[in-house]
Amino acid sequence: RPVPLAMFTTGFAASALEVVLLVGFQILYGCVYHRVGVIVTMFMLGLGIGSFTMNRMLARRSRNDLARLEFGIAAYAACLPVVLIGLGQVGSTAAAAVASQVAVPLLALVLAVLVGLEFPLAGKADFRSVSGTAARLYTADYLGAALGALLVSTLLIPVMGVIAVCLLAAGLNVVSGLVLVGSSPTRT
Repeated sequence: RPVPLAMFTTGFAASALEVVLLVGFQILYGCVYHRVGVIVTMFMLGLGIGSFTMNRMLARRSRNDLARLEFGIAAYAACLPVVLIGLGQVGSTAAAAVASQVAVPLLALVLAVLVGLEFPLAGKADFRSVSGTAARLYTADYLGAALGALLVSTLLIPVMGVIAVCLLAAGLNVVSGLVLVGSSPTRT
């Protein structure tokens, strides 16, 4: 089912890329525990901003916008390794520390805004009843998020590496975007 698939891949990407951001911060700065609260807070703030924004413009949005968001999350995931590598290339140690302490929370915010934009739109695109829609979409989102966090942190990053994990998340979101584009709204 295209819309729950989109929520699953978005949940997976959100958790996977959040883990990548935390690992990237650890690599760049050396101590993720010092700033994990800031990174998570920025992520939560971004979810609120995204969902608030989408709720205000929901009447003008369609299922095609949901596919565009999937492609946007895929683009974010594909670009994330480049940004993290760029942060690692910052010359002085002081500049690198400042850059990572500012850039990584901002990257978490941008990711979360994209994710926050998606949930209200998915609810509109797949609406049948309040309880049924909420159950389907929350289940897909939480299952994707749980698998993303668990698999990425314990298996995928150690085996495949950060770049491959980002490309996997991008690929999953491209697939779900293509499924959305290729399916009619009556077959959701």
